Amino acid sequence: MRPAAESFSRQTRLTKFANTIKALIVENRGLNFMVTALLIFAGLMIVQQFFFPKPKPPQGKEVAKKEQQDDDKSNKQDDKNKQDGKKNDKADKSKKDDQDKQKKSDDQKKSTKSKSDSTKQNDKKTNPEKTNPNNNNNPANLPNTFVKDQLLTIGSMDQTSGSRMLVTINRSGGTIRRIELNSRWPNGKLRYRDVENKSGYLGQLELTPVPGGLQVNLVGPGTPAALGDGENALAVGDILVSATNSKNQSATFATLDEFAEFMADTKPGEPITINLTRKTQNTTITIPLGDQPLNIVRPEPYLKYIDEDSGILTPRSPESMLLTIMSPSGNIWPELDTSMRTGLWDLDPRTTENEIILRKQIDLDALDQTKFAKPFTGKLTVFKRYKLLPGDPDFKSRSLDRAYHINFGFDLKYEGPGKHRFAFQLYGPTGTPVDGWWYQNKISGKTYSLFGTAGARDVIGNSKGAGYVFKGGPKIVANAVKDEPDHIRIFDPAKQDAGMMRYLAVDTQYFTVALLPDESYEADGERLMDLYSAYVWVCQSRIAEKKRERRTTDISYRLFSNDIVLSDGQTESFNFELFAGPKEPKLLKQYKLKDVRSFGWFAFVSKPLCWLLRLFYGMFSLIGLGSYGLAIILLTVIVRSLMIPISRKAALNAQMMQKLAPQMKEIAEKYKEDMEGRLKAQRELFSKNKYNPYGGCLLMFLQLPIFIGLYRGLSVDIALRDQPLIPGLKWCSNLAGPDQLWYWKDTLPSFLSFLTHETGWLGPYLNILPIITIVLFLMQQKLFTPPATDDQQKLMQKMMTFMMIFMGFLFFKVSAGLCIYFITSSAWGIIERKLLPKPVLKDIDGTVVESGSAEPNKPTPSEVVLKQSDEDKKKRERLRREREKRKRDKGRR
Repeated sequence: MRPAAESFSRQTRLTKFANTIKALIVENRGLNFMVTALLIFAGLMIVQQFFFPKPKPPQGKEVAKKEQQDDDKSNKQDDKNKQDGKKNDKADKSKKDDQDKQKKSDDQKKSTKSKSDSTKQNDKKTNPEKTNPNNNNNPANLPNTFVKDQLLTIGSMDQTSGSRMLVTINRSGGTIRRIELNSRWPNGKLRYRDVENKSGYLGQLELTPVPGGLQVNLVGPGTPAALGDGENALAVGDILVSATNSKNQSATFATLDEFAEFMADTKPGEPITINLTRKTQNTTITIPLGDQPLNIVRPEPYLKYIDEDSGILTPRSPESMLLTIMSPSGNIWPELDTSMRTGLWDLDPRTTENEIILRKQIDLDALDQTKFAKPFTGKLTVFKRYKLLPGDPDFKSRSLDRAYHINFGFDLKYEGPGKHRFAFQLYGPTGTPVDGWWYQNKISGKTYSLFGTAGARDVIGNSKGAGYVFKGGPKIVANAVKDEPDHIRIFDPAKQDAGMMRYLAVDTQYFTVALLPDESYEADGERLMDLYSAYVWVCQSRIAEKKRERRTTDISYRLFSNDIVLSDGQTESFNFELFAGPKEPKLLKQYKLKDVRSFGWFAFVSKPLCWLLRLFYGMFSLIGLGSYGLAIILLTVIVRSLMIPISRKAALNAQMMQKLAPQMKEIAEKYKEDMEGRLKAQRELFSKNKYNPYGGCLLMFLQLPIFIGLYRGLSVDIALRDQPLIPGLKWCSNLAGPDQLWYWKDTLPSFLSFLTHETGWLGPYLNILPIITIVLFLMQQKLFTPPATDDQQKLMQKMMTFMMIFMGFLFFKVSAGLCIYFITSSAWGIIERKLLPKPVLKDIDGTVVESGSAEPNKPTPSEVVLKQSDEDKKKRERLRREREKRKRDKGRR
């Protein structure tokens, strides 16, 4: 018997333990969820360790590895041809492709003869529909070698210069290679830093691999690389051999990846020691690093690679502001097009410190003109002008003066007999910033659109005839991957005055790069430039196969002119302002770009809240406590204070419902089969206690627009970008994004990428503020939800708990600023509920019950009735079972 007794005792202990665990699970759902999640992740990590290979750490910066492998395969045949001496194959192939393109263009031209007279007249102009809308003559595979003085700069990164940007001009193609913002706070810190790249900043050196190291091809004015004293600074032509950081970690440079990996381990403010070769002599210099400035225009970092044989940096998308000349019929001269895109432009003698003028002279007689009925003769000279006006160096307190633009323009000068008609095609900016693309929720520029979607990059414009035009990035990319892409017009030439352009821009979450007519086009209070049309353009030669990786696809626009008639010695000029700056309200107002900043449906709520947020930040700054975290807390307190009358009524209503729950259950038991009688009894009970079951809905409906408005405001307003919750603390250093406590993407098992990928439910970082928010939500639900009166209500409450946990997944990538609002609001709600007086209740029999003075363990009359009803029910059930047992026993006899 002893073993049986021990077994029974053990079973009893296990049963008690199981009941204890069950009680803990039921009573602590939020805690149980967190513990269970941690246990699941720990188990998955153990499984990953033993059954799956450990993921390799990223090598330097992210690159398009798949594209590189495909290019290496496609280049094998070219390398073999070079070795065999077959140098003319590529030229023959290019010529054949050009002939095929021309044939296709001619066929399309023939197919349009049946159009109406108005359409025929438009077709005589520059018609972009006769070219590929997504990859028109994309110079993706053309080398970008560096020669002496190929890269030029205007502006400076020096905080005392007054320049708001440093612009790098590439003489190869006459394009803008890069624009780095240099706006500063009063303390000298960069106003717009790169929030994703936390490493130290040396400067954009545009390195190329050479025997012995990496050659420096650019040293921008005001960058840390140029601020050394005398010999203690880098210079163009230096060859970087190796370097040592402040941790005595050294690296030797033979490839760009090695240099990128070394710089990734550095921090702003720390010095690095560089060993280099200068004019055949070895020397060592020490340079303190700075903060990474934001590159508002740059070569797309994910779309370039290094050719292992030649060491040439090959971009996968063209640089900004490419210009090419077209014939009036819309045809492109291949020789002229290639020369203007990739040829080296001459430096005009009129170039000054603040203005760069490039010149390209074209001999029209030397071009292939077999496709033209009237041959072009003479010479055409194209001048491209880039001028940067420095801002006021004393304008430190706001740094929002009208100095965030480049005066950009070009001149067409014809020399020769007769008159000729020309046209130009201008490509827009490329590589605009998409920092935070995996957590941002950009709002469609169509304010009242229900189904308009925005991407990390969108194309927007405004003209006299078309008004504001918004083309979302997702729609542009989805069209580009089709077998036969459509031409997505920004300005439709068929509409009257559609080509009277006010501006054309590539728009991102917090920054925009817009092309505007300059002051010479101003008339009647606005600036309008008469152009033919504009189309969206996918800059990349290849688009990612996976949809979730397409959000960062580089998109821009193509601008087409009307016919330009030039006679001998005549010059036609086109002048623009290229705005490249933040979406600050005061700054956008100066450039008449206010409509690029959209809040959507709840703008009437978002704008006042954002204005208050900036006001509170300014107030805290006056006393030395400038923090947007404190401003959000104060804003939340004020909003909740203004809603105290409504929230108090809703809270009392909820408390009354909680106290009425036993009586509601008693009524349900009493009128189980009589629904009409139950509703009548409930109405009488509510009337006696002056309870409105829908009283809490008012607070919810009032809070909804405030919640959405604040969410939209925090998502759109650039004020929170790069603003820390606690200054000096790395965690939660950007209130416009998640708090990013721990980078777990490369630590957790790879099969969890649907969660930890940038486009996954959780993202690559563990964020603690959303977890705190959901825990507070669960606490509020448990503390203030009235007991369920029937099984249906129990099921609904369980569903609400699971929905709250599901909301945690949806909220996991929201901005830290919004989480602070929720945390403050939830804490306010809990405190407010605890401070409210207990409600006075009237029982079914009319007896007044004051819950605050009642003894804790003394049941109310309704609870006594309910208990007696339960006991009677159990007694009846016991008698029924006894009767059934007697019948069974009688049958057996």
